[in-house]
Amino acid sequence: ILSAIKTTLISIILLVRIITYYLYKAIYQISLFYIIFSITKKGDRYMEKEKLVKALENYFEDCKFRKRLNNKTIKAYKIDLNQFFEIVNNLDDEVKEINEYIHFLNKKYSKHKTVKRKLASVKAFYFYLEYEEIIEYSPFNKVRTKIKEPHVLQKTIQKENIEKIIQYLFDRVSSAKTDFQTIISIRNIAIIGLLFSTGIRISELCNIKVADINFNEKTLKIFGKGSKERILYIGNETVVDFCKKYKQLNEYVAENDYFF
Repeated sequence: ILSAIKTTLISIILLVRIITYYLYKAIYQISLFYIIFSITKKGDRYMEKEKLVKALENYFEDCKFRKRLNNKTIKAYKIDLNQFFEIVNNLDDEVKEINEYIHFLNKKYSKHKTVKRKLASVKAFYFYLEYEEIIEYSPFNKVRTKIKEPHVLQKTIQKENIEKIIQYLFDRVSSAKTDFQTIISIRNIAIIGLLFSTGIRISELCNIKVADINFNEKTLKIFGKGSKERILYIGNETVVDFCKKYKQLNEYVAENDYFF
């Protein structure tokens, strides 16, 4: 039964990756179409359609191959550019357009980081056009985009709740009735333990590979945000032990690159 479950899981993972790949390609084409449509319908004030198509393609290629941005970041750029050109569609002056867009973002979004990110996406595209001499100058040179961000303390989990979570995880190991339940329960302890003991992001945890954990040195290699690699020390001996147990019990780990 465990072998059948493992085979089914592998098939599902492969199917999800194939669907994700083709879905990403479809989103890319749709985003490109909407951006082109939004800009070209404004008239001669902007680039000709052929030049715009080439500029967008080159810009996204530059983001991917020179800047080495990941697919999620590039996808966010496309969404932000599409939104920008839809909002500024009925305005004439570029500087005024951008200022109006800033007002729109501040009204629509409560999070300052969201506003800053969306402005950064548009600003980067205009600077690319200026650098490549596709436009004479970027209108952002005459726009103040600095937004004061409030300093807010991070939200934390109460100590009592953490203790309840940990106790629940250990209880699940004790009450496991099958090998599969035991493996899953041990895996959950290893996951929560690594998050608490190292402070890594969930996305970083999902990308941990078998070779990234050194049980002898009790270290963890993380390839994190901004393509930055760092080595972390796993200070909790219990977390190390449960990671070892999970690797020993789960045959799937030995057959694949990823630890979880």
